[in-house]
Amino acid sequence: MRKLLKVVLTLFLLATSFMSFAQQKGLVDYIVAVVGKDIILSSDIDQRLLMMKQSGELPTNGDVKCQILEQMLTEKLLLNQARIDSLKINQMGVEGALQDRMDRLVATMGSMKAVEEMYKKTAYQIRQELRETIKDQYLAQQERSSIMEKVTVTPTDVQKFFGKLPKDSLPLLPDQYIFRQIVLYPPAGSNAKLEAKDKLLSIRERILKGEKFSNLAILYSQDIESAKRGGELGFAPAKNYVKPFADACANLKEGQVSNIVESEYGFHIIQMIERKGDLFNARHILIKPDFSAEHKMQVINKLDSIANLIRKDSISFENAALRFSEDKNSRLNGGLVVNMVPYGSNMNYNTTKFDKDYINPKDYYSISSLKEGQISQPYESVDDAQQSVVKITKIEKFIPSHVANLKDDFKLIQDIALQKKQEEYFEKWLDEAILRMYIRIDTSYVKCDFRKKGWIK
Repeated sequence: MRKLLKVVLTLFLLATSFMSFAQQKGLVDYIVAVVGKDIILSSDIDQRLLMMKQSGELPTNGDVKCQILEQMLTEKLLLNQARIDSLKINQMGVEGALQDRMDRLVATMGSMKAVEEMYKKTAYQIRQELRETIKDQYLAQQERSSIMEKVTVTPTDVQKFFGKLPKDSLPLLPDQYIFRQIVLYPPAGSNAKLEAKDKLLSIRERILKGEKFSNLAILYSQDIESAKRGGELGFAPAKNYVKPFADACANLKEGQVSNIVESEYGFHIIQMIERKGDLFNARHILIKPDFSAEHKMQVINKLDSIANLIRKDSISFENAALRFSEDKNSRLNGGLVVNMVPYGSNMNYNTTKFDKDYINPKDYYSISSLKEGQISQPYESVDDAQQSVVKITKIEKFIPSHVANLKDDFKLIQDIALQKKQEEYFEKWLDEAILRMYIRIDTSYVKCDFRKKGWIK
């Protein structure tokens, strides 16, 4: 799902720019192509070209407009096939992509007001128009994924693929770590909780007296990511949230502000923005209670005792993690940490391997000084939600920098082999789909040197 969302966002950034581009420039719009039930306008190509210029992603070779048209032809063909296959819209994925796009617009323009002025529309109108574009692109990408997920590779396929690779094309992999952890959360004292509640009560009163929830979220919320958006979380189902938060949202009407809600993340006040079926969009302000030095020291001492028991072989690290660790993701794995960082060039996603760039800096500082089997001293770090924690870690395995090979990197090579086979399968499917689908291209583009010659009929 993360990969699908990332692809949709990339397509969307290229496909949407200024909605009134053609009208502002006084251009004569016309239909460039028809694919099944869909059309591609000249202004669609111009919009995408403009965005590519702004983002510095213009191709260096060939006719750019022809390349853009071929990309859009493929998207429309996939969209038509998705309708034929009765694929369902993943509304949550669409709303996630929409929220990301709105965030990027605000970040680029500096404020939502500036975005509204640029589009000459309200934020609500902008959202409605962008939502339809994203729906089409998301559906097209779902169809592409459904086609390629039929492809599999066997261990024999992987070995054959690896055997044919030129040795100088194999990637040099950085140092990698496999590690375990035992995590404890310092308890917040009763005074710290009272202070957090008092702060939220004061903020809530200001909202009820007329101050904007979003402005105060930017100023005070300790949920860093949503604070940038004025506390807005985006559309999601209730199951995506912890129970106290979801229960509070269930009772809110649009525009209503909740009382203080306590969850494992701290204390919240919530404002309901909009409901759409089983999904809802809300804002929140999060205040986390500070823990005292005394409470922190209690946790450090407890972890120090646990580490000593492990060093004396009184208990294994795995059993200690299962018994004591408060990290839900690694506890049941005996503290073994799984790499769930999906962005960038992370080649070890969903494995237990981490290279330096994908380890929390505070964890890396501790891990990098350990040898295999060694256990760290207790140290402060943060969890995935940026909550303060104290932990001990153990190096399970250190893999020095090396050229990729089947013994150490089978999963990586398997993924590369699968991707290549999927691409080949999709190209074959696309050739056949072009023959089946009704496609007409305007004479102004028939001289394009398309990669797929079947577009011109």
